[in-house]
Formats: sequence, C-alpha cells, structure tokens
Amino acid sequence: MIMDRKNRNIMAECYVDTAVINVLLGYDGRTSGIMHGKGCNNVCRFLKEKDGFAIGIIDMDKRQPVFSQEFTEEITFGSVRVKKHPQRPQYLIFIYPAMDKFLLDLSKESNLSPKDFQLPEELEEFKTVTKTENASTNENLRRFIKSLRHSETLTKLSTVITYILNNPYNADLKHQFSN
Repeated sequence: MIMDRKNRNIMAECYVDTAVINVLLGYDGRTSGIMHGKGCNNVCRFLKEKDGFAIGIIDMDKRQPVFSQEFTEEITFGSVRVKKHPQRPQYLIFIYPAMDKFLLDLSKESNLSPKDFQLPEELEEFKTVTKTENASTNENLRRFIKSLRHSETLTKLSTVITYILNNPYNADLKHQFSN
C-alpha cells in the first residue's frame, strides 16, 4: 500500500510550480508532495476556505484573483514576491514571469542548458513538458530543477518556504530576510 504523504498546507497553481516546490522541499512528487491547484483562482479559493495556516504559489499573471489583493508584500527577491494575509497565517508566493520562463531565465544565469537534461531550450517547446500532468514526476525536469536549486533565487525561495513552514504562526519575514 502506498502512503499518501501530501503536504495539505501548500498548494501551487500549475504543474511546473508544483514540480519546483516538490523538488525544493525534497518531495518525490509521486507518494509525497504539495497539492496542485490547477489555476491561480483555485489556489486563492484554497487559501480563502482554509481556516488555518497555508501557503499558495502562483504565477504573477496579468489578472490576479480578487482574494490575492488582500495580501500585503513582505519580501521580494529575484523574481519572487512573498505576501502575507493581514488577518490569517497565510502566505501567497508570486513567481514572475510565469514559472516556465522563470526556470529558463535561471538556467541562462546559471550557465545550464535544458538540453543537457533532454529538455527543450525554447519556451514554447519547454511548455510542452511543463504543462503536462506528469511534470512533477518527469525525471528530466526534476534533474533540471535540482541543478537550478543552487541558484541564488531558488536557494532563497527554499529557505523562505522552510522558514514559513517551521514558523507558521509567527514568521517575521521582513526581519528574518532583510538585506
């Protein structure tokens, strides 16, 4: 029997966001991992309907769900904005541009080629891998993300999420991560 070890406090918007957060937190994406929301509206609905602690990860799209406007910015680094709800122990992490392009940009900064991981270098072709249901378990994509994990932005993203998870009700991001 396979145990379901989903982290029920974290939800990401799309398949590639889910894959990135799973890799950063050490989940395998098969038997363990974060929840997948299938769109920013669903992630915001998850946060709005949840009574306690939660983290949502969404791309910074042109149109943001109304509920996301209730969150106030705590910290910004690289292409990441972390916002907190003023009355709830809930966090919303915005990635911009969308995660697909974000990863390709990081690969250029890190002098890594997606081709070295049997992945396309061009954005539209790369999306054919990242926009599929199996993105979180695609071994080539997971190895690519793992290689990017050492970039400054993904290292800090991992540190911030871990800090929030360890301090769900009293995280002080501004103090902890002030430059």
